[in-house]
Amino acid sequence: MSRKQEQQAMRDWVVAEGYDTFCTLKFKNGYDIDERQAERVVQLFLQCVDRTYWGKRVERENLRCPRFVFKQRGISRQNTHFHIVMQAHGDMHTFLQVLRSTWVGFNEACPIASRFEKARNTAATGTYCTHEWTHLGSETFCDKLSHTASTAGAHAGNNIHKLRRLLKAL
Repeated sequence: MSRKQEQQAMRDWVVAEGYDTFCTLKFKNGYDIDERQAERVVQLFLQCVDRTYWGKRVERENLRCPRFVFKQRGISRQNTHFHIVMQAHGDMHTFLQVLRSTWVGFNEACPIASRFEKARNTAATGTYCTHEWTHLGSETFCDKLSHTASTAGAHAGNNIHKLRRLLKAL
């Protein structure tokens, strides 16, 4: 399969899932940060978000916010950053606030300039997330950070523990 076919297949998969949230995670030192370190920061950030919503069920039941994570290097091929397409859990406004506050307060390497927004067009989002496939190939897709298992069967009720975690995150 050619890179172009791989890129199209990944784009089609992202579009088919129809996730409603788009994030761009940048680093203050995107040109200097080691890619493994950057991936580790993103991994810890996503774990914090998952724990905010699922608590200890993250480990016990493997519950996570469904997401696709893509590493990119920008036009210069040296500015490491990440794009994430994910499914909001609960209210979109609250979900975006949890993402923003978690990222900003997470690490001194994480600037406010990162973006967290509602995905307006899933086709455009899928295309944008995979646009560096021609340069990086499948290396752009972070399979260890992505999670596509359904959480549809998870209890979505607002219990007091979940509410406390959400308030603490904000």
